[in-house]
Amino acid sequence: MLATVLRAAVLAGILCVSGLPSVWAGDYFRAVDDQSHARPFGPPPLLRTVSGTTEAWPAADLASDSNDADNEFDSAACNSCCPDNECDTCCDDCSGGNSCCGGCRHSGRLFGLIAPSDQSFNNFVSPISNPLFMEDPRTLTELKPIFVEHSVPRSNPVLQGGDVRVWALQIRAALTERLSIVAAKDGWIDINSPGVNHRDGFADLGAGLKYNLIRDPQAQFVLSAGVGYDIPLGQDEVFQGNGDGDWHFYLSGGKQLADDLYWISGSGFLIPNNHNKGSQMWYWSNSFAYQFLPGARNGTGWYAMWEINWFHWMRSGNAYNINFEGTDLINFGSSNVAGNDIVTMFWGPKWKPTPWQEIGAGVEIPVTERRDLYRNRVYAHWILRF
Repeated sequence: MLATVLRAAVLAGILCVSGLPSVWAGDYFRAVDDQSHARPFGPPPLLRTVSGTTEAWPAADLASDSNDADNEFDSAACNSCCPDNECDTCCDDCSGGNSCCGGCRHSGRLFGLIAPSDQSFNNFVSPISNPLFMEDPRTLTELKPIFVEHSVPRSNPVLQGGDVRVWALQIRAALTERLSIVAAKDGWIDINSPGVNHRDGFADLGAGLKYNLIRDPQAQFVLSAGVGYDIPLGQDEVFQGNGDGDWHFYLSGGKQLADDLYWISGSGFLIPNNHNKGSQMWYWSNSFAYQFLPGARNGTGWYAMWEINWFHWMRSGNAYNINFEGTDLINFGSSNVAGNDIVTMFWGPKWKPTPWQEIGAGVEIPVTERRDLYRNRVYAHWILRF
């Protein structure tokens, strides 16, 4: 009963937060776009540059703008490297490696606690496949609704075909320029299969921390490390709630390879607390995004996505006497999977209508003889950033 109450409370909280997209993804940035000049932030004294002369910012101007504090730029930092009176344009080009980008970061905090997303890599796009493990290396604040349609091969000895659908909402929240909270696993699972009939229920909950080890806007390179923990609060009916939880340790990096080509790569380990009830896995995922149709504004446009994922089981569990695993969604703790490998490929488009939104979809298929639960997967997600 307590676990059910906790799951319901968490889902209710997620739904409440998901009701704020206009605050996160629209009104905030429209207010920034409508500014006629950049405003400073930080402790006094506050300075601005006017016609090449540095002077104190008028107290009256600060008072009149007090309600717009969340939409400010650091003009002093920006003017140190941008031409006079061109700070807005200069800051809008941060993803090109402009050295003033540190001064272009919006200073407002959501609810006074959550920092905005890093804007120095605006032309990057987040991966689509392997959504529970493959982490974008940037420091982000976002809501990310996800839908997955998972088709199971008829040769699977337990499910014997059918499909698995997942509806989830990932949440990321930047605490500082480099540190962020990542809530990667939650949601509702619906299984329709000849082997187990129809069943549905809550997924386990997973959350952790991610930290930027290297952040180089000029080179358009970022590297992060993270740790997550899956709490076994999901329902047994959908093969969740197994064991005593799993740890996820990972590295994730991103690099602009050419004018319109971007690469994100991530590798990590899934390690169960109880090795009898969970299998141990190592994965490596790579996402390549080619911007074939740039938008009118920096950080927008259409991308072609190609991704490849490798899953390798290092150690078997002892929970079920079966020879397959559930890759990212389910850790069966199977007794005969050590040494197994699965490689999958993903293709799909992604559209960034604004710098703070991403809409992506695509199909993933296995390219190895071993498939386990994979016949194919169809993905769709929508990212709303702050």
